[in-house]
Amino acid sequence: MNYRTLSETEIWTEDPDDAESLSARGLPCDFMKEAFEWWCAVCEPGILPHIDLIDPLKIPTNALPWADLVAVTFEPLRFEIRLWGTQIVAAVGKDLKGTDFHEAGMHAAIRRLTHVVKARVPYFATIPLDWHSEKYRHSTHYSSLGLPFRDDENRVARILCFLHFGERS
Repeated sequence: MNYRTLSETEIWTEDPDDAESLSARGLPCDFMKEAFEWWCAVCEPGILPHIDLIDPLKIPTNALPWADLVAVTFEPLRFEIRLWGTQIVAAVGKDLKGTDFHEAGMHAAIRRLTHVVKARVPYFATIPLDWHSEKYRHSTHYSSLGLPFRDDENRVARILCFLHFGERS
């Protein structure tokens, strides 16, 4: 797969409605589009970007407050939030840094992230919002864009996600 030339319509989704939305409108907000373009640009043809390229000085600045960095560990496969952006903290009402997805019972997220690790592809999902702070009480869904990064052993070791809170488009 040539990640450098990947288009928004080629991002993996498990929900046909999300695939249709990407095809019709693309990613739902500018910071997701810019983050995806940045990720494609740091990819080499056919190779996922290395985790060393996760540099806050290089990631589009308008996307950083919406970033969620997920660490991947193996044997057994597990996921942990390593960074929870300031705007995500505001939306959720607390910082979930250090949260283990398995211990928190985040089964749908585990399913998506496992697919990203195995298939080595970015994902997009629109997810019902049943937790939020008062500021986001009118939001019914949030969107997540997950971008995989590899380690020295060529395994997906980090997934840099960007969350957008709003209505389902």
